[in-house]
Amino acid sequence: MAQAKNKASSVHTGLKLNNMSIKRKMLLAPLIFSVNLLILGILFYFGMVKQSTVSDEIFSNTLPRFIQNKDVIFKTMSFQTAVFKAYNRAVAGKDLKEQMQFLSVQAQHMKDIQKTLETLKKEADPKDKNTYDLVISNMDLTIEKANLVTGAIQRGNIKDADIALDEFDTFNNTLNLNLGALAGIQTRIVSEKRAATDEAFQGFLFLFLFFVVVSVAAGWIINIIIARLTTKPIRQTIHILKDIAEGEGDLTRKLTVESRDEIGEMAKYFNDFIEKLRGLIGKSKTVAIELAGAIEEMEVTTTSLSDNVRTQAASSEQISASVDEVSAGTNSVSKNADEQSDCMNVLTEEI
Repeated sequence: MAQAKNKASSVHTGLKLNNMSIKRKMLLAPLIFSVNLLILGILFYFGMVKQSTVSDEIFSNTLPRFIQNKDVIFKTMSFQTAVFKAYNRAVAGKDLKEQMQFLSVQAQHMKDIQKTLETLKKEADPKDKNTYDLVISNMDLTIEKANLVTGAIQRGNIKDADIALDEFDTFNNTLNLNLGALAGIQTRIVSEKRAATDEAFQGFLFLFLFFVVVSVAAGWIINIIIARLTTKPIRQTIHILKDIAEGEGDLTRKLTVESRDEIGEMAKYFNDFIEKLRGLIGKSKTVAIELAGAIEEMEVTTTSLSDNVRTQAASSEQISASVDEVSAGTNSVSKNADEQSDCMNVLTEEI
């Protein structure tokens, strides 16, 4: 059923092409190429728009989040380092004023980091929010233990500071693990975005190349069809004219009219010309046959006339001979009359 439909569709398409003029047929391939080129341009445009959207998503959202998370880790590590440096300077009995000021600044950074994490948590995927909660809660505990360490240092109680530092270190390690999980989330998001970008680009590239191949194939197919529809009747016409020129033409043959374009019109009028020429040749044959019959009749008539002339000539000779005999008889009678006259004259004289 599907093959029958495809065949009917192909025949219908062929009929449409046959009904088109040669000019339109010649413009059909550039038209299809232009349409395909327009489609490719539209695909390219939307592909670039999609790529731009994905790139904007990466550079305006994903990448800044990734940088923010890296900044969180860096500032957290700076805060942890500042706590350990303050403890070491206290144990060494060095001046803590400058270090404590630096630690105060880092503590403020930690508060800012918590606000940043709260913001990132709101924009995060639901399955990743638990990790943000763990980081924020561990950061609270770490800051709390850091305050115990700095408080003991400021009081000069190294023993309490040492105990608080052990607790700080424990929560600090847990915080680092949670920060590592947070960094893994951001790395995963970046990888997913990159994979999505690559997939979108590959899909766009495949579609683009597919339409390029289809455009080239369609152009070649249309050109081949047009070439066949255009040259086939021309070749038939050339073959028939060649036969006629060489004296072996079959005037009963006709060109197949398969289209309504200029070639189809040429084939139609050529067939009309051959039909008229065949009629003229037929009439010529009839006239020749009639002329041959008339010539035969004339030959018979001429022969009969010649026989009559010969008969009349023989009759004329007979009449001439008869005339000569009559003339001779007349002369003889005249002579006899003369003799009789002479005799009468003699008798008369004697009397």
